[in-house]
Amino acid sequence: MLKTIALAMVGSGFAANCHLKAFSKISGVNLRCKTLVATNPEKGAALAQKFGFEKVTTDFGEALRDD
Repeated sequence: MLKTIALAMVGSGFAANCHLKAFSKISGVNLRCKTLVATNPEKGAALAQKFGFEKVTTDFGEALRDD
């Protein structure tokens, strides 16, 4: 059984896209893309849809408070 790791990503630009591509290639774990924090809601929504994030927010604190 694979261990599940929940991920919160801050940012929705070029570096976030590169990191998420790399994270998706890690073997031996199930990656749960939970919360994406983005200052630009439209870019955040597009990236969240691409990588399957459960939630998009502009509030960094919300990501920290989320289980």
